[in-house]
Amino acid sequence: MTSLYKVAIIGAGPAGIACAVEAIKKGVSPSEILFLEKFNEILHSIKVKYPDNKPVLANYKGIGAQCFGDLCITDMDKDEFITFMQDQLDQTKVDVRYCQELKSITKTKSGHFSLCTQNDCLFSETVFVAIGNMSTPRALGIPVADKVFDRVLYDVNSINDKDKKVLVVGGGDSASEYAQHLVSMGHEVSLSYRRSEFSRMLDTNLKAIEDLEKDKKLTIYKPSTLKRISESSSRAKVHFDHSELDQEFDYVVAAIGGENPRKYLKTLNIDLEKEDDDGEFLEADREGLFILGDLAAGKKGGSIIKSFNSAYFAMNEACYFHLDC
Repeated sequence: MTSLYKVAIIGAGPAGIACAVEAIKKGVSPSEILFLEKFNEILHSIKVKYPDNKPVLANYKGIGAQCFGDLCITDMDKDEFITFMQDQLDQTKVDVRYCQELKSITKTKSGHFSLCTQNDCLFSETVFVAIGNMSTPRALGIPVADKVFDRVLYDVNSINDKDKKVLVVGGGDSASEYAQHLVSMGHEVSLSYRRSEFSRMLDTNLKAIEDLEKDKKLTIYKPSTLKRISESSSRAKVHFDHSELDQEFDYVVAAIGGENPRKYLKTLNIDLEKEDDDGEFLEADREGLFILGDLAAGKKGGSIIKSFNSAYFAMNEACYFHLDC
């Protein structure tokens, strides 16, 4: 067997970084921690999905405002939060192996875990899965002409040019925040939602887009459903269920959530079925394998602080039952 790590962390988001912090606090050496991240940076989802002016809320939707572990935040802006988390990770002196996607995880006869990426297989006494609940943006699910495929975006921050006509699709907080951000950048913005009323937004986000609509800075189409996107000169022509809404846009931004990574986890033989939504973390049937953050939060959803807390409680459990720390 090659080197045996004490702790393997999968995913360099808030829960994963907090897990590294808690492990170091418990006396685990940085050299005993294996940290794998699918992308080439920490906090990838926040960097990609959060508009630059979106705040990172400590008490998101009233969830998890009390901190138990070493990490805690107040409300911050995006850049402040990224800097804070990078500083916390740097202080641990734990090296993150970037661009390493976990392909398989098995428990050996010795009771240790074998974790294989596209490059090699490594071994650890415990595993902490913190990949986030919405790691892959959900596709629009409609036909899109090949020549305008690059006009359909899932990252609002990728629109760098000015004075464009943009359609945001979605009815949650991300859709509202994307619309607000694009308006603030000077674009001509419309919002399409398939239902007649918004029901999943924070009150502040709902009021913000209603105010923009009143000020004629935002056009809202609801209920409306996209049917297909075709090519029209250099723009994308959006065809709605009501043809009178059909029009051309420079960009279409999808803000309709993400694909839950359960299918991916099942390929790793990790089942997330959970009877109790009140726990801070999950421990799989293969003892020593912990699920952190949003994945463990259940239907009630999570918050940044709840992710921090999940790392704290899971590491306590791991040290008590599985590790000498």
